Amino acid sequence: MTFRVRILSAILPLVLLGCANADKNNPDRYRVTADMTAASAASLLIGHIDTGFLYFGNTSIQIISVDGKRLLGPYDLPLLLTPDTHTIFFRAFRDPVAAYACMHVAFEKGTTYIVRTAKPEMDKTEMWIEDDATGQIVGQKYEATMYREPQNVGVLVQAILAHPPVVCQ
Repeated sequence: MTFRVRILSAILPLVLLGCANADKNNPDRYRVTADMTAASAASLLIGHIDTGFLYFGNTSIQIISVDGKRLLGPYDLPLLLTPDTHTIFFRAFRDPVAAYACMHVAFEKGTTYIVRTAKPEMDKTEMWIEDDATGQIVGQKYEATMYREPQNVGVLVQAILAHPPVVCQ
């Protein structure tokens, strides 16, 4: 091994590590602070969704952002939120349909909430949040914006079906 290769092999992991951790201090990312507990905050869970047959037709829900701040990487559930009104952006997915919903909901301290969705269909998909203890819908049911986002197709088909960025307002 030459001297240059040794130097590059020592520097490259440091550069990659710096790139991987650069986003952790980004103020545009949502963070749960150390003082937030289930008793002092609201807890948000993802509801049970149809898993389909042998994973075909699997439906999933993702939390994209809270108050315009994206979640940092994989997040723990329940997601803790300060007791207040929050704007939360969700994505429900059932191949090939992705449903995006922006919800404005008031959360109370010490309460657990569950995000639910109807099976994503191109015609109409609704998403809502329920109080876990009572099963009551908090706020209203929100009609989602649907797009085709097939999962297992080539780059050309994905480029043809590309849609504009979805925003939560």
